[in-house]
Order: sequence, then C-alpha cells, then structure tokens
Amino acid sequence: MCKRVNTEKLSCKQASFLCCFVQNSKVEFDSNYFGLLTFFFSVDFDICTDQNRFLFICDDNRFKVEIDGTIKVKHDIKLHHGQINFSIHGWHSVGKKITSRVTVEYQRPHHTGHELNDQTESQNIQMFPHPSSGLKRHKRLTIRPIGIPENQRGQFPKQVVQMKSEKPKNSILHYSITGPGADLPPVGLFIIDRDSGWILVTETLDREKQSEYLVTYCTCCFYNGTSAQDPLGIIVFVVMDENDNKPEFISNTFIGNVNEGSQPGTSVMTVTATDKDDPTTDNGMFKFSVLNTGTIRVISAGLDRENVSEYTLVIQVADMNVAGFSNTATASIAVLDQNDNAPQFNPTNYIQNVPENAVDFEVVRLIVTDNDEHHTPTWNAKYRIVKGNDGGNFGITADPDSNDGIVKTIKGLDFEAKQQYILLVTVENEVPFSTPSSTSTATLTVTVEDVNEAPVFIPPTLSVPVKEDVPLNTFIATYQAKDPDIEMKYCIGNDPAGWLNVDKESGIITVKQAMDRESPFVKNDKYTSLIYAYDNVNHPATGTGTLVLLLEDVNDNGPVVDVVGDVHFCNQKPPPQEFSVVDPDSVGNAGPFRAELLREARMNWAVSMNDTENKIILSMATQLPPAEYQIIVRAYDNGNNYQDTTLKVIACDCTGDKIHCPKAGNPATVWLAVLGSLCAVFALLIILLLWLRRMRRVKKETFLPEDDDDNRGSLFNYNEEGGGEEDNTYELIQLHRGLDARPRLYRDDVEPSVMPAPQYQPRPANPDDIMSFIEDNLKMADNDPSVPPYDTLLVFHYEGAGSDAGSLSSLNSDSSGGDQDYDFLYQWGPRFKKLADMYGGGED
Repeated sequence: MCKRVNTEKLSCKQASFLCCFVQNSKVEFDSNYFGLLTFFFSVDFDICTDQNRFLFICDDNRFKVEIDGTIKVKHDIKLHHGQINFSIHGWHSVGKKITSRVTVEYQRPHHTGHELNDQTESQNIQMFPHPSSGLKRHKRLTIRPIGIPENQRGQFPKQVVQMKSEKPKNSILHYSITGPGADLPPVGLFIIDRDSGWILVTETLDREKQSEYLVTYCTCCFYNGTSAQDPLGIIVFVVMDENDNKPEFISNTFIGNVNEGSQPGTSVMTVTATDKDDPTTDNGMFKFSVLNTGTIRVISAGLDRENVSEYTLVIQVADMNVAGFSNTATASIAVLDQNDNAPQFNPTNYIQNVPENAVDFEVVRLIVTDNDEHHTPTWNAKYRIVKGNDGGNFGITADPDSNDGIVKTIKGLDFEAKQQYILLVTVENEVPFSTPSSTSTATLTVTVEDVNEAPVFIPPTLSVPVKEDVPLNTFIATYQAKDPDIEMKYCIGNDPAGWLNVDKESGIITVKQAMDRESPFVKNDKYTSLIYAYDNVNHPATGTGTLVLLLEDVNDNGPVVDVVGDVHFCNQKPPPQEFSVVDPDSVGNAGPFRAELLREARMNWAVSMNDTENKIILSMATQLPPAEYQIIVRAYDNGNNYQDTTLKVIACDCTGDKIHCPKAGNPATVWLAVLGSLCAVFALLIILLLWLRRMRRVKKETFLPEDDDDNRGSLFNYNEEGGGEEDNTYELIQLHRGLDARPRLYRDDVEPSVMPAPQYQPRPANPDDIMSFIEDNLKMADNDPSVPPYDTLLVFHYEGAGSDAGSLSSLNSDSSGGDQDYDFLYQWGPRFKKLADMYGGGED
C-alpha cells in the first residue's frame, strides 16, 4: 500500500464520470525499488458515481491500470532519480477523453503519522437519477462502460451489474432493457431481473468474436407502468480480454539474406507475428527472442560465405503476460557473396611455341583460382594483356565454364620478323573488389616456330587483255610468286576450257588451244583460271594466283535467225511475220544486219529488214497450196560474215492472220495403236506356244521304217507315252501312293541276270558314215538287256491293288499253257505290242 498526498479532487461537474481521478496525484514510497506487479493504489470513485470500473491507458509502458483503477508495475523498476511521472488517460462512454498526471516518488523510511485507509470494495450498482419535476426535458444519462471478463466458467446466467432506483424501499418497481443483445440480435445474451434490477449474461463471451455490446434504454417503472425514473440511454458492456490466444508468426519460415562482411548492426530481415488478444494489454503485446522489434540484425563482424553460406535460426515470440503463450518459427538467412577473394594465377609463368602464320591459334590456357561463388560476377574473370602485345598479335578471352584465360593469335606471326614474344597478363573480376586486394599477374613467353610458307603471287589476281583469235603458243603474261624460304615451280591449277599452258620454271603463260569469247566458260568477256606455285620440299606448300583474261572480240561469227519450232502461214493473203536476228559477237561486230533468200525460195517468198535492221520480215509472194516448205535465209552482219538458217514453214488452208492448220495426230491415239499392235503380237506368241505344245503330243515319225512282221522285239518307237488321251490312263500319284502303301510282296529266291551294257558308237562327223552308224547301233540295241521286253526272270514291284492290267508276275515263258488267251494284249496299246506278238495270235 502507499500513502496519498494532496487529495484534492475534482467535482463531478468538472470531470464527468472520471471526476474521481486525483489531479496531480503524488504517491510516495518507502523503497526505491518496485517488483513486478507491485500494487500501488486504487482510485476512489464513491464521490461521483456508483460505478467503479473504467477503461484506462497509461503512457508509461512500465505501468498498467486495471479497469477498476488499480495501478500495477509491469517490469522491475528502480527509481534512480527519486521519482517517476506519467499520465493516465480515461474515456467517457461517448468518447470524451480525460487525463490525470501521476507522480511516483521515493521517500526515506519514516512516517508522517498519516496512514493509508483500505480502499472500500466497489459496488456493482448503477443508481437511477431523481425523477424530473414539471414538463422540463432532461437528457438521458449515459453510464460508464461495464466490463465483463471473457471465457467465464461456471453456471450461467451470471450477474453483471444491478440497476437500482433511489425510490423508497417500500416502492414496487420493475426494470427492463432493450436493444442489441437484449431483445435484438443476438437476442437473450443479456437479460434483467425485473424485480431486483440485476443484469445477467447468459453465456460465455469471446472478445475475439466481439469486443463490446451496446444495450439501450434501461427503464424503471412502477407496478402500474408509470415511469419512476428517467431512462438511461446506453449501457456499454466491454468484454475484458483474457490471454487465450498464442502469438503466431505470419509464416513458418522466413527467408532473408545478408551480404558477407556486413558490419554489426546491419539489418538483415524483419519477422512479423500476430496475436488475436487485445493489443493494448499484456495478452496482445509480444516480444521476440531475437529482438523485441522483430528485426534480425548482425551483432558481430566476420560473416564469410566461403566458411558458412547459410544460417538457420529458430526464433521465438511470446506475449507479455508472465504465464503467457509463445511460438516459434525458422529464419533462413543466406550469406550473399561479395568480391572479397581476388582471382589468382596458378601457375604464374607459361612458355609456349606457336607456328608462324597461324591465325586464331590457341596458344595456352591460363588457369586462375577464385574462392567466390562460381558463375557470378564476383567469380567471372576478366583478362588483359598489359605488356608485350604492341602489334595486337594476341587476344585473350575467358572460358565461361572453367574461367580459364584463353590466349589466341589474332594475326599470323612472322618468324623472319620476330622469333619471341613476352606477354604480361592481369586478371580481375567483372565487379570491383569489396576489400582492398592486389591484382594477380602471369607471364607468357611465346616462341615462333619456322614453317614452310606457301609462295605468294604478286599480285594475287592478274588481269591480261588478249584477243580471242590469237595463234597458238602466243605469249600472254609472266605470272610469278615469291617464297621467302626456297625456290618454287608453277603449274595450271584450274583451266576450265584448257586454253592455257604455263612454264613450270619461269611462270610464263602461253596459249595452248584456240580461244573463243563466245565460249560458255567466258563470263562478261572474262576468262578466269588459277595458277599454282609450289616449293620442292618433302611437304610442299602451294600458293594460288588468279589469272583473268580480258578477251577482246573479233568478228568470227555470222548472225542467225532466231526461230523456235515451225512457222505457220495462211496460204491466202497472209500477213508478213518478223523474226529476230542474233549474233554472238559484240555489238561492234554485229548489226546492222541484212538478209536474203536462197535457191527456189526466192520464187514464192520475200524477205526484208525492219527499220532498225535487227529483224527480218518474211512474207509469202504467191499463193501456195497447203504444204510444208523449207526456206533458207542467209543473214549478214556489218562485217559481211553470214550464216544460213533453214526455216520450216507450213502453209495452211486459211486466209489472213487466222491461221488454222490440221492438228497432228493425237499422241494418245498413237500410243493406243502401238499398244494394240503389241497385244496382237503377244496373242500370236501365245497361240504359237500352244501349237508347239500340242505338236509335242503328236506322234513323231519313227526313226526307221516300221515293219509289222518284224518280231525281233529289239527296237521300238516309244515316242507315244501314256496311251494317248485315253480316259483310263493311270495317275502317277495313285501309283506312288500304292507303292508307299504296298504290302511286303517281293521275292528274293531268284537273282536277276546281269549282262554287260552295250557300247553304242558316237555319231560320225562325216555324213557318208551315217548308214554304218545306224546299223551298228541297231545291232547293239537288239542285244541291249535294258530294252524291253525282258525275257529273263525279273522281280516287279507291287503296283497297287485293282490294276486293270493285272499282275505281271503271272506272265512267264512257259508255252505249254494252252488255256491262256493273250489276245487282249492287242487292246492295250503300243506298249504291249511286243507281248501281244509273243504270246497272242493263236497257235503261232
């Protein structure tokens, strides 16, 4: 408790409902140290009004004022200067602000004899004003806001405030309220006991859902309904905050960055948190574990990306309540690279050989190291040749991938001019160094190697005028090259028309073949050829020179009539026709032209020149019958050179310029005729082949005259096979199947006779010996055992069941079987004629 000095109070008229503030209050304490939540004093409200709960704000955040006027310490405080001054602000329910000044002072421990009185317990009672007398109007009185804690537990409804009249106690009064929260939405949140005047809340309130409620028109009436007091205008119920929400970061992870090497105090990033509780109380105010402001700063020097490229911090936020809530989040801070590492050559000395005359030749790669982040402007190298490159023979670029310095030749080096170059190269980054650093240098020694240089023609292109009709072997020019090394020889490199020849020792060029300006190899009167010069070493180098002959025209060509295809005229009153005259010679050796007709064409045709004398005019002199005519036109140029042109003129049966000639045969019709002829020939070939095939089936004439009485059975004509076209011929397929399916019918008790084969004589070359040839071979055939019939015992294969001829095994050489009749053998065809002669024929 504390003592109050100077207790002068303001009147109700001066301070409205805050009149109970002690103006310029001065509080003295016996100690200069105040602990957390130390109770100071409570303001007495009994003089002005029955309500003792208000809304206050203190301008010193080390103190807080409860709604009942109690001032408390929020933080540990020590009075270094003996006192603290601050202000307390309060608000009227209609918005009017009233302020009071408070002084907290430290006093030595002795007492003045004045003792502090205990503050009386405040009464939650609102008194109605006295009733009005007469017809004078009075403004409705607005009472102070009434606080209700949120999240109340226990049994509902709960009493909030009692409305009480100053009428005698024996009066019977009734109380009522109206407005939002009473009889308007949310209906029934606040109710009033009509007899006692207590206003009750019916359910738990949530400040985060709604922070205040306005209930209007609280009236006090007698039992008969007449007004006993003036009505109150507005009752404000303020929901008092409770620390029921934890602070929350707006993001679980915060991403930031800071340059390496940043100085202490450098702001890195700001993290943000929110709290649904009242921001004017400890429940809604929070602090961070990094800094109370939520700003992350660098606190010490030494940030180096090459050592640590990223920091991950766990940050915490908590509200100001002692037993409050807290929450955490992650802050990821990347250290941004700065150019604090200079590129360094490694090694710093290079020696390299370069062949002379090589252009864009890679001399060497200079290697550098840089600890800064790769492929960034702080790492990308920038090279310069600061010494030794006076002639601009070398250039250097950076490899974008490896950051190496690539030194190349821009110009060809000349061994005969300079044999060695010493280059000094420096390297930097694309951006300046962030810290003072020395520039690294490298020394490159380049030695030029001598190579066999190609001869060089002087000039590279030589133009020589020459007439096109110069004789063979005519001198044209001497075209030579120079070689700084050794001697050289010459040859023709490219001579499209084959007109030139070059002396391999001297380079003298002469005419090898007759030249023609009108040749297709000549373009714009210029003939281009290439001359080579080469040295005589193991690996010769070749130089190339271009020779251009400027051919001067001579009148060596006669003009011709330019006609394409046939010329058509009507044979009756035809108009003349013009045709151009062309001369391949130059203009000076061409027109003006003249023309004439040759031979019999002069009798029926006429020719003349147009006004410019560059075209001929051909006309029909006499009417001719429709036919084709050959007209020879001789054209002369200005040098009397001429050339004959044959025109094929077709005279058609028509009149004037309406030329109508019978069209030639339709190509499609011709092709159809040709195709028809081919089809006819093809049909004839098919018929011929069929006829030849048929002839093969016809029996040929026997080799020798056949004798019907000859029964020797030694020589037969077997040209006819299969018995002709008889229907009972046997199919080989059936025979083959019969052999495959035959039963095991064979004999192995008789061995067949074996006789030597006869030796037939070859056909003689002399035709006179042909008769002897036939007779000798005939005798051989009679004794040939392989020629049918076989008069020896033979073993025959099974030929299938049901054969029309029966089994041949039943035939034998026994002549005693008189009951056997073999006349049917004559009906079996020529194959069985010999058997029929042997066994048939009756008794013979």
